[in-house]
Amino acid sequence: MVSASSLSAKWTLTDTQTFLHTIAEPGGSGLLRIGEILRYEHVSTEARSTPFNFRHQPAVQPLSFQTGYLSLIAFFASDSVTRSTYHHHVNALYGLLDVNFDRIAAVLTRCMDDLIASKSFKQPNLSGASVFQTITSVLFEYCTRFKTAVSRHPEFSPLIKKLGEWFRTWSDGIQSPNPDFNEPLATADLRNREFTVKQLRRPLEALEDVVNRAERATRRLTERPRELHARNDVEGQLASLVNLSLSYQGPGELRDEGPRHDNDFESIADIRIAPTHDELCSVLAPFLPANFPGAPHHLPPQSMERLLDIQFRLLREELLAPIRSSISQVLEDLRQAPGAPNRLQDLLARGGGLYKSVDGHSPSFTVYAEVRAENLECDLKRGLCCKISLNGPSPRARRSEASKRAQYWENAGRRRLVQGGLVALLWQSAGTTRIYLGVVSSGIKELVESAKKLDGRVEIDIAFFDGEVEQRLLRLMQASNAIGEDTMLLVEAPVLFESIRPFLDALQAREPSSVPLARYLSHPESGSLKGVAMSPPTYATRPGFELDLKCLWKGARNLRLQPTDADSVAHAREDLKANSGLDPSQADAIVDALTSEVSLIQGPPGTGKSFTGIELLRILTENHIGPILLIAYTNHALDHILRKVLEDGISLKVVRLGNYMSTDKTVADACLLDHLVHNEETTRTDRTSAYRHLQAMKEVRDEISALMDQIIKIDTTQPSLDDYLLLHHPDHLEELNNPPYWIQHTFEEFSGFQDTDGNVDTLMDYWAKGKDLKLITPPINGTHLVTNSSATLPDPVGGGRYAILSHDSQDANPAQQAPRSRSILTVAEAWLLDKQRYFRKIGVSDVPTLPSGRRDIHGLLNDVRVWKMSQKERETICAFWVNEVRAEARTVQMAEFDRLKGRLEESRTLREEALNAAKHAVLSRAEIIGCTTTGAAKSLTSLLSGVKPKVLLVEEAGQVLEAHILASLVGTIEHMILIGDPLQLRPSLANFKLSLDNPRTGHIFRFDESLIERLSRMGLCMSQLEVQRRMRPSIAELVRKTLYPKLEDHELVSKYPPIRGMTTNVFFLDHRHPEEGNSEDLVSKTNLYEVRMVKDLVMHFLRQGCYSQRGDIIVLCAYLGQLLEIRKALSAEVTTVIDERDAGQLLDLDGNDELMAEAVAARNVKVSNQVILRTIDNFQGEEGTIVILSLVRNSGQTPARGRNVGFLNSENRTNVALSRAKEGLYILGNSEDLCRQSKMWRGVVAELKDCEQIGSAIPIACYLHPDTVAVYVPAQPSWAAVICVRQNATRMTESIDLLSAGAHVHCYAQDPILVQGGVLSLVLHVNIQPQSPFRAGM
Repeated sequence: MVSASSLSAKWTLTDTQTFLHTIAEPGGSGLLRIGEILRYEHVSTEARSTPFNFRHQPAVQPLSFQTGYLSLIAFFASDSVTRSTYHHHVNALYGLLDVNFDRIAAVLTRCMDDLIASKSFKQPNLSGASVFQTITSVLFEYCTRFKTAVSRHPEFSPLIKKLGEWFRTWSDGIQSPNPDFNEPLATADLRNREFTVKQLRRPLEALEDVVNRAERATRRLTERPRELHARNDVEGQLASLVNLSLSYQGPGELRDEGPRHDNDFESIADIRIAPTHDELCSVLAPFLPANFPGAPHHLPPQSMERLLDIQFRLLREELLAPIRSSISQVLEDLRQAPGAPNRLQDLLARGGGLYKSVDGHSPSFTVYAEVRAENLECDLKRGLCCKISLNGPSPRARRSEASKRAQYWENAGRRRLVQGGLVALLWQSAGTTRIYLGVVSSGIKELVESAKKLDGRVEIDIAFFDGEVEQRLLRLMQASNAIGEDTMLLVEAPVLFESIRPFLDALQAREPSSVPLARYLSHPESGSLKGVAMSPPTYATRPGFELDLKCLWKGARNLRLQPTDADSVAHAREDLKANSGLDPSQADAIVDALTSEVSLIQGPPGTGKSFTGIELLRILTENHIGPILLIAYTNHALDHILRKVLEDGISLKVVRLGNYMSTDKTVADACLLDHLVHNEETTRTDRTSAYRHLQAMKEVRDEISALMDQIIKIDTTQPSLDDYLLLHHPDHLEELNNPPYWIQHTFEEFSGFQDTDGNVDTLMDYWAKGKDLKLITPPINGTHLVTNSSATLPDPVGGGRYAILSHDSQDANPAQQAPRSRSILTVAEAWLLDKQRYFRKIGVSDVPTLPSGRRDIHGLLNDVRVWKMSQKERETICAFWVNEVRAEARTVQMAEFDRLKGRLEESRTLREEALNAAKHAVLSRAEIIGCTTTGAAKSLTSLLSGVKPKVLLVEEAGQVLEAHILASLVGTIEHMILIGDPLQLRPSLANFKLSLDNPRTGHIFRFDESLIERLSRMGLCMSQLEVQRRMRPSIAELVRKTLYPKLEDHELVSKYPPIRGMTTNVFFLDHRHPEEGNSEDLVSKTNLYEVRMVKDLVMHFLRQGCYSQRGDIIVLCAYLGQLLEIRKALSAEVTTVIDERDAGQLLDLDGNDELMAEAVAARNVKVSNQVILRTIDNFQGEEGTIVILSLVRNSGQTPARGRNVGFLNSENRTNVALSRAKEGLYILGNSEDLCRQSKMWRGVVAELKDCEQIGSAIPIACYLHPDTVAVYVPAQPSWAAVICVRQNATRMTESIDLLSAGAHVHCYAQDPILVQGGVLSLVLHVNIQPQSPFRAGM
């Protein structure tokens, strides 16, 4: 164990993992021996290092603390343990510390007191640095894994306080000019000693913080949370503080009236991420903490614990608000009187579909009808799932042709019933509705296959969060899906649960003291970070450390940077500016990033954010600093950087997390983790372990299947019913087993006969079926006449086995028989005569009375005379008993079911750990690990924390939620670089209440404020790239004058050719044609005038002959509805390319699945005359040669509803819209509306007016005759006028309806110059050709 923990060169990663797997196998002898050592009492600092035997030494033999006990503790803290993917084994190992902590604390206290007092560790090669690192690491890891360790062990807090005293005594002695400690570190120079002490102090302070928080948690806080005590510059926040302080109600028990529901807790560690039924039905608003310094909160200000609490609760609200809103609307409809018209009933009458929200800020959702339980399946990958079937959500999904149904789901399945999506099963029964949440676990392939097989329906697998629904579904399957009056609906939330859950898991499980760089990240009480001194990364503070920057030059040149030396930093900065290929702002940004442990880099549009990030990767890898965790918001951005890293040879040790379908093919083939793992040679231990747990999963699966069959089985066996009666109703059972004589006689007489079901009746069966009652039940047709003859008597009603009753005369004594005579009797008289003879024969004087009672179950349970019960009463009490037996059986069966589910999940986890060993081996060799934010959170616990990355670089940081970055901050990170632009698009939210754009609550929750934006707003220094290489100067001027005053133009952008067919490269068509759509409709607004204008402009640009390639013409729309209308207008003329994100949102908007098919198909299609259609929000980070921007919002000439411009009021969104074009930008909108509502638009319009780039008509020109201009007249987009530019006069020589009249306009380059009245003028010559499309040469 000592060898395995000492990082010996002889031990490979595979060796250490094999050893750990062997020694820490739960229940194995290795754990027993380790436990014996930890409990050993005779540990001494004076003992010699000699061979030691616990069991075979007759005398007490001391164990050396330094070479024995401490070395064992060091194994717990070694990388071979803490970095292992075998979490089950590691937890078992640390469980020994938990069980034996009192003994361990006593040994540590006694031995460390002795060593510190003696000023020596009494071993020549043992340093205090390794002693303190070992003890603090083990204790911190232990209390991180066992959250209640501090509160459960009274020895913990005193031990940590003693540890602090020991450390201060040692550090004071070791840092003095003449060290008084006799140990190896005493001979090092002072700088190295100070560096070592500083490094050791951080984990100790984190451990002390854990203890302090645990002690605070044990004290009940009776006072209200503290209010703001420091000034804040934002007036809105100050006003909010007053309101919040007056209305503040803390979470859980801190609320005056108690918890809001059964999932409302003070600590986020106690909150179930998936909401409970009680929570979803609660009428009380959830506890949502304000997200700014000084706001009331139950946790201490400026603490990481508080920041994690805020981010967890707001992120969870972002996840749950859509499904809660959806369920609320459905429940409201269900509560209405039966038959009352409402949206839900209308939807169900159509078989289900899209439930469109009337609130413009609430997302629409899908309701699926006719839900049926099909099966409970145990999948080896996904665990236990409930298979249900349901109606397709639209008529297109319910078409008769299987191929068309499959085609629908191939398209819609990318947004509907997506694997990992959150769904809610609403089950209304007897006026009560229960809500069961789950996650779709089946994939699109299974969805399509089920659509082919089922007529208008599909099957999906759902993993529910509550076991109760599994039991109910089992009972439903038991009843053959007969739901009676019940209503079952499935509601699909427009949020992908599995894309958010990993972040919530990470935030919830995170030990606050383990979050690095906390002094920059936690909310400062003052609201400002300007006073926080920025330090270099921890690795850069090591004495003698310097960075080699020669990789930034292609030739032989040396430049070294010492991050802690101001002169070295200044020299490197100037040298890079003067001699490298970097522009000055890039040089500043790179130097700032390398010398700051938290670096913010702002990259305005076109300034090369990705280039800067790539150069930083080049420097860090060249200097062997890593591993580097590279995170990007989108797969596109991540693959762009990784592809460049591979192409430039920056590093070949690159690993990309993710799946093949979402990864660039070049990147996937080179560095996708799954591909690399496929070629990785796994150890025999890993293979054996994975196989063993796979077999265990199969065994559990078979046991669950057998249990399912037993649960669904309808019949209740005799033994189980007898056992129940013996325990609960013994008197009834005794009466049942002792029937009246005549019943016992008839039962025995007919015993052995098989019933119609082929079984021989027991006494219980005989009673339950009422066969004794049938014997004494008179015939129904009793008034019919029959002939009574001594020779022939009528068969009694029922015949069959009772036929013996009609032949008793043959066995009677002839002397006792009445004289034979013929007479006429009724059937009833004949039956009675027959019964009397039978009962007299067996010794009963008369026919027993037939019971006819109808008592309820309470009366029957109080009357033990079961043989006196009527058939109806027997059915009642028997059904009650059977249900009770089933209920008891279900209790046992469900306990067994839960046990098997636990075994299945445990085996699945252990198998995953074994499979992750190969992934860990690949990642441990990587220099750069790339993933999206979602990928980072998913891999945080299982993989990334074991790799221990040192640098975190976030691309597109302005679009990443702060919660995502906090969740991805592995505890070993020493250097964080955020590259983005806070002035461009913020992270997208599904819950408008949390957004900064919300005028009422945005400044309180600020949840879409990215970390880079918050830190820069609070005063942390942010570098800015200042040279843009995208936009023509006249386009760049629009954002330079309004947002980026320091923005410069690279010389390349001044060399763009003018836009062909236009007289100006930038133009704003100012019009007063009002928008369509009501005021509540916030996403589907349209402006049909702009649709026609956009179409004409697109056709005009295409017919210039040089703008027909993909990326040449981009149409950006402010609203989804406008995008759809423009696509319709252009679809007959050109190929339109729609992004999958826009297509998916349109699917959510109106159920249109065809656009999704087009978006997927167009990804790899290369044809001419392509026009890209996008919404503004889905085009950040991209660019185009010409951008046509349709703003949509327009109040018209005389606005009746005011001049609301909606989303266009956002400066971030406006910035993106104006900065995508490289060479030409053409805007359509209402300048007056924009200027009234937006400060930025006022600046933009002012600049356009100064440059004469705004007007009521769009000027087009002939590139062969640049002096000739035609102008689109805005009243009718298809009309044109001719301008004679040389005379600066307009002459309407001929007004031509270019489209309606089908004019065909030609420009003749060789036309002669005409002279009219002695005045030289240029005239546009036209040739009208009816019914031919417009083609401009202008």
